[in-house]
Amino acid sequence: MKRKFRVTIEGESYEVEVEDIAEARPGASLSSTRMSPDTPSAAPAPVKTASALAAKVPLPPPAAKVAGGEAVNAPMPGTIVSIRVKVGDEVKTGDVLLILDSMKIQNEIRAPREGKIKEVFVSEGKYVRRREPLIAIEG
Repeated sequence: MKRKFRVTIEGESYEVEVEDIAEARPGASLSSTRMSPDTPSAAPAPVKTASALAAKVPLPPPAAKVAGGEAVNAPMPGTIVSIRVKVGDEVKTGDVLLILDSMKIQNEIRAPREGKIKEVFVSEGKYVRRREPLIAIEG
């Protein structure tokens, strides 16, 4: 059975037709998914690879200055799984500050420099957005 979906990528709308994996012939390539733009065209729509899309995604900004220190921002949206530091702790460059779960991948958020933990802006279980301040380091 084939199913059709309509998706929008970078403002361009596509119709995607996918063959059910349970019904695919043994040895058949699952990359036989066809994509075509909504607008009629004789030529197939260009396939955008993940690396091509990633090249257009800006990197998170460097740590922002906050009162009394430098903020370590969330590099991606996700949920705080555990916080490994508390206010007053001394950290060195590369120390793990907290664990951020994003799309079921646990990411270690590390100290960009050495210093003292000035403030922790988040708590375990909190959902954070990309670029949201997580922790302030001073010194």
